[in-house]
Amino acid sequence: YVDYAVEKGVIEAAYKNYTAAQMNAPATRAEFVHIFYGAMPKSSYTVKNTVGDNKIPDVKLTDKYGDEIYTFYRAGILTGSDTAGTFHAANSIKRSEVASILLRMYDATARQSITL
Repeated sequence: YVDYAVEKGVIEAAYKNYTAAQMNAPATRAEFVHIFYGAMPKSSYTVKNTVGDNKIPDVKLTDKYGDEIYTFYRAGILTGSDTAGTFHAANSIKRSEVASILLRMYDATARQSITL
């Protein structure tokens, strides 16, 4: 699956060098966004929300995967974990969060409106 994802441009070639332990470790919320960001054409991420640069309380645009996280917020795929829009990038992602993200990625009518 890794070879296919690299070939299709979903993930970068560095994933081919991951050990079994790395591949089987729980994904963080940031890693999940990074991996799935590449699964759709960039044109799929139509801006729906006003989320100013560096307005997510715990994510800066310059952070690792920051641009992809901001793209998901602006497209209405992510809304944050609280009213401030906190993301918790280093936390492990939960199945319920995965389900919500995938639904919003592939069904634009399920995307949420927010302002940060």
